[in-house]
Amino acid sequence: MPEVHDNLIDNCFSLIQSGNNHLRQSIAKLLAAIIVHQHDPERRANLANKINEELSDASAFHLRKTFIYFCKECAGKMPNQYFIDNFYEAFMKLNDDKVPSVRIEFSKALLDIKPFVDGEQERDFQIVDIMERLKDDID
Repeated sequence: MPEVHDNLIDNCFSLIQSGNNHLRQSIAKLLAAIIVHQHDPERRANLANKINEELSDASAFHLRKTFIYFCKECAGKMPNQYFIDNFYEAFMKLNDDKVPSVRIEFSKALLDIKPFVDGEQERDFQIVDIMERLKDDID
């Protein structure tokens, strides 16, 4: 018999596909809360993989924006090393997305995520370089 978690996650991803922007933001917040409070390592890892596969690498720009909303919600709520290990690289790839609204959401979220991931010099330099480049972005 499936767990409530499994059905809830499937429903959340269905709603992300068909919902409006406000619903996607709310579901991103819910997914962040679920992954923070999920104590089963296997379920947490499966959810992290599903989020990365279905949102960060999606062909639809609204799904990539939902991934950014999710990352913004994670800042300060989960251990920063877990975020760095599972979501940071996929988040940073969105800095040069082809869709302007994705880059705009990325730049807004970066302000919340930067203090959350500060500490490693190379990562700090990467973030500063991206921030400088985004300041000159025409969008």
